[in-house]
Amino acid sequence: MRRGSLARTVGLLLCLIALTLVGCGPRSATTRAPRGLTRHGDLVWNLDALLHDQFGTSDVYINPAARAQIPIFSTRFIDEARSNYYVYTFARARDSRFRVRHPRKPPTVFQGATGGEVPMLIGTGYISCGRGLWLYSRWGQDIPEGDLLCHGTRWP
Repeated sequence: MRRGSLARTVGLLLCLIALTLVGCGPRSATTRAPRGLTRHGDLVWNLDALLHDQFGTSDVYINPAARAQIPIFSTRFIDEARSNYYVYTFARARDSRFRVRHPRKPPTVFQGATGGEVPMLIGTGYISCGRGLWLYSRWGQDIPEGDLLCHGTRWP
C-alpha cells in the first residue's frame, strides 16, 4: 500500500469513527418530546423514553407480579399467557424525566367498583414521575384522558 493511500484510509477511518461517536451512537437517538402532546401523550413519551433508557433496543415485555395485577416491565419473556410484548409509541424517545425508585412505602393499588389503578414497575423498582408522584396504569369504565396517570402513594 502506498503512503498516500494509507493516509487516505486512516483519514477515512478516523472520519467514520468521529461520525459514529457524534452522530450514530446510542445517545444520538435522543429526542425531545414532540411539541403539542397532551398530558397523556407526555406520560406515554416519558414511559417510552424510560424503557429505552433502561433496556436499550432489547424487546420489552409486561409481566404480572406474582401477588397482584401490577404490571412489571422487563426483558424477560415468561410465556404466551403471561407476557405481553410492549409496543413503543415513540420509537426514538430517550432521556426520560421519569426514574426508577425503591420507596420505603411503596405506592398502593386502588380498586373500585368500576375499575382501578395500579403502580407500574421496572424490575423491582416503581416508576417515579417526580415530586412524590408515581406512574399508575388504570382500567375500568370510560377513561377519556387515557390509561396512565401520575399521583401520590395514598388514596384519600
